[in-house]
Amino acid sequence: MFQLKAGTRLLGSGMASTMVSLNNDPAYNAAVLSSDLGSTNVEVCDMTLDAKANTGSGVKVNHGIFIRGPNSAVRRVKVINAAGNAANQQENFPIDVVPRTAGGTAIEDGVGSVVEDCIVAQVLGDYTSAITTYGQGIVRNCQVFLPPWGPSSSVGMMCGYNLAGTRGMQLMNSYCEGGSTSVYADTGATTNLTISHNIFRNAQQGITLNMAANQLDGVSILYNIVELNTNGSSAFVNYHEAHNIQIVGNVVRFAYNRTPPIACWAVAFGNVTGALIQGNIWHSQLGIYAPANQNNSKIRIFNNYDLSGDFATLANQTDPPNSITRRTISAAGSTTLALTDKYVGVQTASAVTLTLPTATSYEGKEIIVMAETSSAPSITIQRAGSETINGATSKTISSAYGVLHLTSDGANWFAY
Repeated sequence: MFQLKAGTRLLGSGMASTMVSLNNDPAYNAAVLSSDLGSTNVEVCDMTLDAKANTGSGVKVNHGIFIRGPNSAVRRVKVINAAGNAANQQENFPIDVVPRTAGGTAIEDGVGSVVEDCIVAQVLGDYTSAITTYGQGIVRNCQVFLPPWGPSSSVGMMCGYNLAGTRGMQLMNSYCEGGSTSVYADTGATTNLTISHNIFRNAQQGITLNMAANQLDGVSILYNIVELNTNGSSAFVNYHEAHNIQIVGNVVRFAYNRTPPIACWAVAFGNVTGALIQGNIWHSQLGIYAPANQNNSKIRIFNNYDLSGDFATLANQTDPPNSITRRTISAAGSTTLALTDKYVGVQTASAVTLTLPTATSYEGKEIIVMAETSSAPSITIQRAGSETINGATSKTISSAYGVLHLTSDGANWFAY
């Protein structure tokens, strides 16, 4: 292993020209390059690092490069033949840029970590975080190639980008193929994280952020393409307490145009407060798993469509502020309104019963019901569940061109 001091700039002539490697049959748990703990301003560029985990007796747990101080960069570096071992809980780190103190403690507020134009390929074993960062910085224009995940495969825990403990980190314009999870984090507080304009392909999970309580806050997942493996896949997952998440403009489909054999989700949430899911496009068999009994609240879902351009129906979508979605009722009968309804025009004098959607957690939601007939109508608007309308179970419209405006306070409906 080559040890790098603070201020070192190790510059090669290109991935195809400069090779730095461990010896054949290297020592267990070795890395090709590592900077000193607490070292600052280290830069490694333009080379290939071979961890040689596939030489000698058996596949060893070996790594590519450890950068262990702030304001450091890895640019145009390719790492091959690194390996981990899930059975022994020995994780492999082909590219690891984690600022640390001289004593080895990760620095949560470490700044200036840069990983760009790097490649991780020919990964061995079954336990890997291909590119790992911590603190503040940017990962951009990188490529990770992992074995494909499947129920009978030996992929184990193979992660493309590990963003645990990041504060103001950006993952942009990068690619991941295969593995169990394209992006993963489960350690330390993660705040102000942006994941944008990436392609994640053929993994079981797209982005999984499973931090401990109150340690995930301010996450933007924007304009990514996620192509899932079909074995119980989800594109965006969080099951621990989190706040202020936006998922906007992403495309989610299945790799190789597969059809999912079992339940899959575009978004799976638990314990999330304050989320915006808007303007995404996903496969028609994908929905959103965010039940209220999992402590989800203030999750706003609107303007999401399927791959054919039709409105996504496997999600309880609301309407965006000040939008108008019209529903026309032209015959007698009962209709359950949806959160996407904004204006309901009743064009019959026959008896009509409208059941409101839930008001719970949708404060500010408005619905307008109007009798669009010159004859006296018979319109009954009734509550959902045990909620009330002005304290009552229902309201009626019985005059020609009568109108009722309903507004939710997050628990019940109020009308005038």
